[in-house]
Amino acid sequence: MRLGALSDVYAAAGPVATVVLETSRDSATGAHEVELRWRALREQLAGAGAPDAVLEAAEALALEVQREGGAASRVLVVGAEGDVRLDETVPARLDDTATWGELPALMPFLVHRAREVSAVVVLTDRTGADIRVRAPRSALDGKEVTLDSGRYPIHKTGIGGWAALRYEHSTENAWDQSAKDVAQQVDELVALTGAELVAVGGDVRAVQLLEEHLGQRAGAALRHLEHATRGAELDDQRFEESLQALLQDSGASRDSEVLHRFVELRERHDRATEGLAAVVEALRQAQVDTLVLTEESRDEHLAVFGPAPTDLALEAGELTALGEQDLRRAPVLDVLLRAAAGTDARLLVTDEARLALGGAPAALLRWA
Repeated sequence: MRLGALSDVYAAAGPVATVVLETSRDSATGAHEVELRWRALREQLAGAGAPDAVLEAAEALALEVQREGGAASRVLVVGAEGDVRLDETVPARLDDTATWGELPALMPFLVHRAREVSAVVVLTDRTGADIRVRAPRSALDGKEVTLDSGRYPIHKTGIGGWAALRYEHSTENAWDQSAKDVAQQVDELVALTGAELVAVGGDVRAVQLLEEHLGQRAGAALRHLEHATRGAELDDQRFEESLQALLQDSGASRDSEVLHRFVELRERHDRATEGLAAVVEALRQAQVDTLVLTEESRDEHLAVFGPAPTDLALEAGELTALGEQDLRRAPVLDVLLRAAAGTDARLLVTDEARLALGGAPAALLRWA
């Protein structure tokens, strides 16, 4: 995922409050539990020095009901005047955290967001399709399109003779044209959303025809859904389980490709670097294409940063030597993420076992 969309959140002056609150209300006591958890976080913020304007602004959003059922967490960044700089709801149960500091503390949120996969989901038959967009970062998220060709005939006769052959040919043409219409819509949605996955299920022949007509980008992203059919016979639970499995596999494949590239470049001593000092230097030069952090990254050391996204260092002297005076300190992970956001780098979060980094950051570089 690219971090550039968060550059304004990181660029605004601190201090700021960062709140991650699980807001699931899928039990009889859910609303009360959310309120109790918020009270605990509010006390933490107040104890850390957050002013009343911040506490009131955060509370109004934290206790607002957005999702009645299912897992959910609210992520907030609020400035010292009570100005809301980030307000996101994610469909997952994140651990509750609250911080008051110079920079947003968004690592838990970004771990989840980095794993998101945007998808176009298609349930098709020989007359059309039901299409839905699942792209949390897109304005088209949740968009639904229903296509019904209205073309006839749609069923073959199953009898012989020249007339029957002509009829069956007409039927095949109707199916094919319907698939073309669906493919055109899917191609457009993939282009608009940048979808990484096209999940397709339904009638076997309709799926085959759709595959034949999809453009290169959508075709390369296509995966088959199990337990998926168009219409009232759809088993919602099995369908959702199949879709979630595809989303997870797609995300894992995407991340594996990046990690394989990192390992390959590291072995060649090319456009890859690792270790805190090396990554800080690369971010200072705006060299980082992809910042690689591990799930175990929990470095509590402070780093120094200045007004620009690329003003960062482990020691203040490194920046004062360059003439920077307006310097502040924040946890090193937050400083790294600020610099990555300000230079529109990508973020990849992986598990420690895959790279053996010892919790240290790494990066793929734009140039060596």
